[in-house]
Amino acid sequence: DYLYFDFPYEVDPTERGYYWAARFNSVHKVFTFAPENLAQNAETSLDRDGNEMSVTTPSIPKPTIRGMQGQTWSETIRTDAQYYEMAFPRVLAVAERAWHRASWELDWTPGKVFNATTGLVPKDELASDYNGFVSALGCREAFKLEKLGITYRVPPPGASIDSSGILTANSEMPCTDIMFSIDEGDTWIKYSNPVGVGVGKVVFMRSTSSNGVLKSRVVIIDEECNDCGEKEDTQMSNGGNINRDPTIPTTGNGGTSTDVQNPGYSFGTNCGKSLFRTRYFGYLFLFGSWLSHLL
Repeated sequence: DYLYFDFPYEVDPTERGYYWAARFNSVHKVFTFAPENLAQNAETSLDRDGNEMSVTTPSIPKPTIRGMQGQTWSETIRTDAQYYEMAFPRVLAVAERAWHRASWELDWTPGKVFNATTGLVPKDELASDYNGFVSALGCREAFKLEKLGITYRVPPPGASIDSSGILTANSEMPCTDIMFSIDEGDTWIKYSNPVGVGVGKVVFMRSTSSNGVLKSRVVIIDEECNDCGEKEDTQMSNGGNINRDPTIPTTGNGGTSTDVQNPGYSFGTNCGKSLFRTRYFGYLFLFGSWLSHLL
């Protein structure tokens, strides 16, 4: 289910996709996939119903992986824009996993048990790796997709309003613009730092691409809904939230958090880290995905 792109990105009724094998399949979930040690995934993921898993590595030799592919089943996709939104940017996370083995991917050890409490996967290394990936994705590769006319999915922001009426927000994808509205979407204001919106206010929020063309779905924030917005449902020690509790200090829409237990997202500092280290495999993968869509 990590490689099926006909599943929704997040658990939300407005997100397109099926959920027969996975309730959601976010960019973060795809990125955390360990293809050469499938049992390891039980420590970083939940099953379709949100339950913990326990998986034992089989007592057989390590399988040989020749390659990876992601599937965008298109029986409910009617437009190119819908196809691109389901495939991108998840396909880039697949390419990142396929081209090399990350430091947090553990060796195949027959009999080794993985579950939500085993603590074998180095979560700090995984969080740091993902932070660098989404920084390159949002601050560099998204611009390339825009120039190619690929209408990739823009994730909605996560946010909270405290008891004094201060709105704090962040985004899974760095370098996207976070917008908020206090008049039910009639006018939109660009968010850059925590801002006072007033006690008891209901705030509409969305993210937009750098060119302002692509927009996320709208999320509604109020004091009763603390840490609202899009979340990643995992069992990782860092809290597992794509848009984690935004009250934890970060630099908002710029800068880098160094908090390992609750890592922020780097926006700029890590932008020089190349996403397209995938080189030939990444380009061949994207071409194959595009070709299969045409056929």
